[in-house]
Amino acid sequence: MDWFLLIGVAVCQLIVAVAQKGYIKKVSNGGMSFSAMVIFFQIVFFAISSGGKLDFSNAALLPYAAIFGISFGVAVVGNFLAIQNGPLSLTTLFVNFSLLIPTVYGIIFYNEPIGLFLIIGMVFLTVSIIAVNLKQKGIQEKKINYKWVIFTFLSFIGNGGCTTSQTAQQRAFDGAYKSELMILALSFAFVAVFIFAIFSEKKEIVSNIKIGLPHHLLYGLCNGLVNLFVMMLTGRNVLPVSVIFPTISAAGIIGASVLAVLIYKEKLTKLQMVGIGLGAVAAVFLNL
Repeated sequence: MDWFLLIGVAVCQLIVAVAQKGYIKKVSNGGMSFSAMVIFFQIVFFAISSGGKLDFSNAALLPYAAIFGISFGVAVVGNFLAIQNGPLSLTTLFVNFSLLIPTVYGIIFYNEPIGLFLIIGMVFLTVSIIAVNLKQKGIQEKKINYKWVIFTFLSFIGNGGCTTSQTAQQRAFDGAYKSELMILALSFAFVAVFIFAIFSEKKEIVSNIKIGLPHHLLYGLCNGLVNLFVMMLTGRNVLPVSVIFPTISAAGIIGASVLAVLIYKEKLTKLQMVGIGLGAVAAVFLNL
């Protein structure tokens, strides 16, 4: 069951990447409205998947929802702007390693062991980051800029905050309140991001939403499935957190790199390709 859920996360991650990249090719300045709409469709997803069986009476859920909502808004907006200002493959590489945040969290708070494979994985990760960032002549060097670095870092922190708060909430409530957490958190994120969209896109917001509606729907529903599957995995307590998130990370890195090169024709230098490969190897070792 758990491995089927992991495969489902990997497939949905690829669909999310395709939906986002496709929208960026159509609309260059609709980042905020895109983020707001994908959050909205995720609210719809969790409202429907709950079957109407919702309980918001537990006030202890609110801190987790607030942390998740803030983190998710930062992650979605940051990821969109990072891909808009840089390559999909490298953005995905660095953002996926944000899953190290809940891995470290599991080690510190759940006393999950630090083994030899974890250390080897961290070494491969370090070499991967160095290889990807070494300055070389080529197309990719021109695409990397300070905006991309800032937005990728924001997405990294936001994504890590999402998975960590999900894990903490599911462990604290024995796997309960999945839909309630997501609806509360995403509602908060939607209001905040939509307000920013109104001010940043102004009159273009309506046309941006119309053009991107299929992409919003596809992204929102698939990302909703990703979050649901992750909460199911962490709530079941069958696989340790230090296994779940590195596996998801490796799948995301490899899948996005294949999409970027084969479908979106991104040009990677040989050293950057080696760096991405080492990143996937790092995630595998972190999974052992």
